[in-house]
Amino acid sequence: KKQLEHIVLFKPKADADPKAIEAFLDALRALPAGIPEIISLSCGINITEGRNKGYSVGLRVTLADEEALEKYRVAEAHVKLVNDHVKPLAEEVLAVDYHF
Repeated sequence: KKQLEHIVLFKPKADADPKAIEAFLDALRALPAGIPEIISLSCGINITEGRNKGYSVGLRVTLADEEALEKYRVAEAHVKLVNDHVKPLAEEVLAVDYHF
């Protein structure tokens, strides 16, 4: 059965504090502890210039299927992360989900 990749790019606000971005990354890395549907997760800050159009934080989450994605989306740990970190920090967010 094919798994699913959830890819998210975050464009921080111009005045975003670098310490807040690091706290956001720490919170992303902690998600698997609170969301058992996550098979694997990686995240980080962009290291190349010129092509990212301001999207400087990336997230990749591997999940089993669409049902797992929906459980992830509504999980308390994910909702808290969005409210505590994404909404205050991100000017824009892009997300793509695909099977592999």
